[in-house]
Amino acid sequence: MREKNEIEKLIDRVYRDGGFTVSLSKGPVPKKGYVVALGNIFTGREREAYREADSLLKIIKAASPCFLGGWLDKKTGLIYFDIVEIFSNLDEALRIGKELNEIAIFNLETGEEIRIDYDESK
Repeated sequence: MREKNEIEKLIDRVYRDGGFTVSLSKGPVPKKGYVVALGNIFTGREREAYREADSLLKIIKAASPCFLGGWLDKKTGLIYFDIVEIFSNLDEALRIGKELNEIAIFNLETGEEIRIDYDESK
């Protein structure tokens, strides 16, 4: 049996932990701040994610340096892989998340997602 690649390990982590934020050569992930997705790389279900793992890895490596976020939306069962930014100010993070029509942002300090009113039709 072959060893899992980096993306397959991150997919496992999404399902185990509910999400993650990792640094791809952008320095350490801060302990405080609010994570906002700036651009989606993948949205789908577990089987699709494993099938697309090699392509995802190429896209992510091309996007470096950046922060990468993974999230399991427990309401829909979908997983998301996004290029993310970390903001120190909650109001700014909420404003940008709303402008980008994000479902939620993430508080690194408390480990809680903060849902945003978003337009499901977009």
